[in-house]
Amino acid sequence: MPPKKRTQAKSDAAADAPPEHMEASEIATDAPAPVETALANDGNPAAVFAQLQEAVEGDATKINNHLGALLSLVQAAENTQTSIFLRVRFLELIAKHVVHIRDNNALKKIVTSLVKIIGGDDNTPQLLVAALQCFSGLGPVSMLEKQWEYLSREGADILMQVIIDKEAFPESVRQAARKSLDDLTESAFCPVVTKLMHWLSDDREDDDEEQLFKERHMALSVLNRVSRMQSLKSQWTEEVQELVYHLILRIFDVVNVREFTQLARIAAHLPIIVARGGGNFVLKSYLSNHKIDSDRQLEAVVILGRFVQMRDQSDELDLTPALEAVGLLAHEIDTVSERGYLTARMVLLSARLAGSEAAEKLLPYIFHNLMHLLGGDGTSMPENISTLEAMLFAMVAIARKKPREVLQKIHNENFNAAMNNLMKAVTSLENQALFSVKKLMMRGEAKDADAETLACLHNICVIAGSIASKHLPLSELKESWSEKQSLPVLKNIKAVGGSTAPLPPPPGTAASASGFRKPRNGLQKRQRVQMGRSTSNGGRIHSRR
Repeated sequence: MPPKKRTQAKSDAAADAPPEHMEASEIATDAPAPVETALANDGNPAAVFAQLQEAVEGDATKINNHLGALLSLVQAAENTQTSIFLRVRFLELIAKHVVHIRDNNALKKIVTSLVKIIGGDDNTPQLLVAALQCFSGLGPVSMLEKQWEYLSREGADILMQVIIDKEAFPESVRQAARKSLDDLTESAFCPVVTKLMHWLSDDREDDDEEQLFKERHMALSVLNRVSRMQSLKSQWTEEVQELVYHLILRIFDVVNVREFTQLARIAAHLPIIVARGGGNFVLKSYLSNHKIDSDRQLEAVVILGRFVQMRDQSDELDLTPALEAVGLLAHEIDTVSERGYLTARMVLLSARLAGSEAAEKLLPYIFHNLMHLLGGDGTSMPENISTLEAMLFAMVAIARKKPREVLQKIHNENFNAAMNNLMKAVTSLENQALFSVKKLMMRGEAKDADAETLACLHNICVIAGSIASKHLPLSELKESWSEKQSLPVLKNIKAVGGSTAPLPPPPGTAASASGFRKPRNGLQKRQRVQMGRSTSNGGRIHSRR
């Protein structure tokens, strides 16, 4: 089994207390100092174990009177010279009583020893499982004092390190870590969520990219899960929601696309955010702190637009100031680059959220850029046809705000001619794409991107066809990127060695005639036999009662 380098490195962090933690000397509680009671023993850990069990029997809080004996068992459990049986028993005792300890120094020493055991060379599953079970008891203790919350954060850190280290820890150990993490989350929800957000942020120690990717993926998975768990619903207090929301806003700038999307979904569905407008409120918050002057910012706004809802006028949001601030409305949309596609998506979002005044600004921009994308006469299309699809949807969206003005535009001779040319070109292109994708499906090589391409062409055909007929589309269309597209299953396709089966012989040939008569004669013979059986009594059929 590979050495557990990562967990071992974390032991140093646990011992030194990272910046997010407070030093032990700074932590104080109002609880009176327990009176230490010495146990008579000869230095034998097994004897100490037996006496300690007897001393705390019936009242687990008495463990605070025997912290010296307990810490001696912790040291014995850490010592590799101690038998594995005793080490496991000692750790089980610690896991049972750690929740009752009220001494910060003792708790810190226990955590440090546990980290050393988990990161040590002994990979005995029973030992590791017993050590991991101790962390779940830190939750209730850490919530007694604000300064003690670092215990749960440190515990969550170690448990997640174990979960993601598939090479160093067997599945049984990692499963025990998951169970302890769930227990810790239930008893110390806020500190654990804070640690999850820390793992997602860029305020991290220097490390290799692969390890950071694993940690961020792990943190996002846990955060997604706890945000949906009904058993933790009561833990999502307004205070916790506010904390999580502001932490999400802080780390939006450092996560990748997948992480950004999932964090945006979590933020938009927080109850306090839903009460303020859901995705619309998140979008406002983001735009208040960011200028959309880069491809990343454009993409971020487009992603946030997925969670925006337009139910009534109260959901209207004027995005034109943000567009004008970076000069997007003063330039034509690029027909080649990814930025052009993102700009078109941004314009579509602006059109859907626009009020009356914003719609007046967007209307000429949308029609001008449609003619620009079509080369002025509809004989050419942008390299990325999704850019054209987005602008056509933007035209449909703005038509709902300014129907009279849009109808005047689509009756313009030049614009109508361009739409007719576009309709012809896209119809031909769609037929070719259908043929090509069908061939790919027959060979089993078709992908989801092919389905999205077909959906995109279909949307362009429908909208362009309606505009060419001088009316707006009546059917409710969905953008090709709004949901995962799938291809239908081909029927009557028999794979023979990776290719389709041979066609039947052409009609009129000898092979066709012989192949046709044989089943027909057999069928006629069966029919005559059946008729003879059913009409054997004078050709009359009697019903049976």
